[in-house]
Amino acid sequence: MPPLRSSSNAPDALPAFEKAYDFKLGQSQLLSLAGGDTAVTIKAAAQQTSGVNAAMAYGTDGPVAALGLQTLTDPKGVQPIYARHR
Repeated sequence: MPPLRSSSNAPDALPAFEKAYDFKLGQSQLLSLAGGDTAVTIKAAAQQTSGVNAAMAYGTDGPVAALGLQTLTDPKGVQPIYARHR
């Protein structure tokens, strides 16, 4: 298994969700795809590449619904909202 991308280990990423929702994913349960392109992660989930059944995606990613995937809600507000300031 390739090493995790640094964004997976960022305090406001996967570790924050694991803590808030009381779960833990082991190294063998994670697949790192080069580039951090959400189109690639979405495609991997849709095709269940290497057993993938979840992916990092943005709410604005169009293919999520088109590929029959479901988005999860974050009622605890773990994920920060990044907004572009003008």
